[in-house]
Amino acid sequence: MKRALVLGSQIEGLNGVDTDTRLMTAMLQSRGFVVDRRTGDQATRDGILAGYDKLIADSGDGDAAVVYYSGHGFYSTVAAEQSRSWQCIAPTDLRQGSVNDFRGITAWELAIKQTQLTTKTKNVTVILDCCHSSQMSRDAAVRDAV
Repeated sequence: MKRALVLGSQIEGLNGVDTDTRLMTAMLQSRGFVVDRRTGDQATRDGILAGYDKLIADSGDGDAAVVYYSGHGFYSTVAAEQSRSWQCIAPTDLRQGSVNDFRGITAWELAIKQTQLTTKTKNVTVILDCCHSSQMSRDAAVRDAV
């Protein structure tokens, strides 16, 4: 089985995300993928993580899985630790968060999800179409992936 999670967060003046996700969805479907496309109010923090969890749950040995994200990537810091930062992707509800409710999705969270996915199938591709995506989905988390 071929499955894909296509995510798009068109916020803060970013243009083209909806077009990118629509075209990526069409391309993947033309190659036999079943696509879960989450944009707008489906691309909140909870919506993105739920989509990733669904992809993990539905995947099995020998399946192909693709995760595609189009949107803002950024570095975030904790006020008390300005010297320490985390790479993140920005869901559509990013600015609805607070000091006690961070809505970004960190590289570490993405790496954990990727590890969970690659334990189900080794055929995983992650495409991050955003700034600051270098090492966002970390190699250390996905040993033995193909």
